Amino acid sequence: MKKLLLATALTFATTFTFANSIDAFTEVKTLLQSNDHTGAFKALEKVAKTNHPDALYNLGYLTEIGQGTTQNNKKALQYYEKAAKQGSSLANFVLAKSYETGRLGLKANPKKAQSYLEAADRLGSADAKIEISEQLFAKRTTESNQQALAKLAPLVQQGHVAAAYSQATFKINDGFRQQNTAQVQQGITELHALGQKGHVASLLLLGNLYATGSLIKQDLNKAKIIFTALDQAKVAEAKPALEIVNQALAKQAQPANSKVAKKS
Repeated sequence: MKKLLLATALTFATTFTFANSIDAFTEVKTLLQSNDHTGAFKALEKVAKTNHPDALYNLGYLTEIGQGTTQNNKKALQYYEKAAKQGSSLANFVLAKSYETGRLGLKANPKKAQSYLEAADRLGSADAKIEISEQLFAKRTTESNQQALAKLAPLVQQGHVAAAYSQATFKINDGFRQQNTAQVQQGITELHALGQKGHVASLLLLGNLYATGSLIKQDLNKAKIIFTALDQAKVAEAKPALEIVNQALAKQAQPANSKVAKKS
């Protein structure tokens, strides 16, 4: 997910973080808080003259979405490329995804996508580390699995939920393939911990496991509780899942209801 970088967290459909030049971004922050996006863009241009990677990245993002300036994919790409060259991990990750999917007028180029992804990883991008870990898990070798887990470990220790989810699902899938019940249970335990933190993907997976009885004892009522909460939170995938669970619960109740009717 792309982010707009400034000094502190602001709500702007993105996350803003400043790097080291807090003073340089003070004006930008003030203008954004007053919803003066055009002024913020101009202020960022001043900072970008020093080749500040965060300023360059922000200009790319604002140009891509057309906020504070005219929307222009070609110019946005130029800003992202400049930011990437100046060491922006986020710009490298955005370029990786853009070359992967053919965004911003680019032709899909897996080789370039991987190159930018690896650069983002080296520069500390958590998203890149998780994606590369998933690539390593896909190889299904002992060595690649160990490499992936080692890459995820620092993020998991820092409380990064997406990294913890990647680790948990690996343990479940690999444990199932290896018929390692203890590993599967460990992964499910980790999913529960993430679910308690409100991690949507973990809750969806737990709901499906309870609904189908895969790997854990089927419990339609628990599945209903999970999917109901997610549906109330407007999670799109929850509604159809909840309907299926309700239908299954209704079928379970039918034999009991028919027996009661016969007795009466």
